[in-house]
Amino acid sequence: MSDACDLLVRGRAACKALRGPPAVGALDAIACKPLDTRAEYSADGRFLAVVEEGALRVLDAVSGAVLLDQPRPQVQALSLSPRGSFLLTWERSQQEGSDVGNLQIWRVAPAELVCHYAQKALGEKALWPAVRWSADEAIAFRLVTNEVHFFDGQAPTQQARRRAATSTAATTTTTSATATSETRRSSSRRSTSCG
Repeated sequence: MSDACDLLVRGRAACKALRGPPAVGALDAIACKPLDTRAEYSADGRFLAVVEEGALRVLDAVSGAVLLDQPRPQVQALSLSPRGSFLLTWERSQQEGSDVGNLQIWRVAPAELVCHYAQKALGEKALWPAVRWSADEAIAFRLVTNEVHFFDGQAPTQQARRRAATSTAATTTTTSATATSETRRSSSRRSTSCG
């Protein structure tokens, strides 16, 4: 038995969510009007993120219930974490010297801004999303200039855990700018290395 596939089909006036195969049918509970192609399902298909004329929304992909609704129609790129717990957005900087960065991580439920960074340009599409999570969302990481910044995937912050490989040993040193208790908790998790 194969799993059904959800599709968001865009027309001139609106979009329609479809489920299929084996049988194809409309998901009438989903009502949205995304701008251009600014819509994305979560990897597990449970959530749909859309940028509409008046707002940025995350919907339950089956019931159509609104989980996040923010007046941010200027969002240019979006990406849901693998389990749909977080939404990453990028928009052009509107104000010089603003305390809130234009690359933002939102917790979907409850809807709240968790973390933000300043990122001048969206960059190449191949490098989006700018923050990525492991499949279980335990770890998040972000490429910054010539470094990779790692975060607790469930509690991303602006302070990264830096991981630097030593040239003489095959071990990885972890330095944390976060609280000692968080460091102890994260050290019990599995190690991740980049080759």
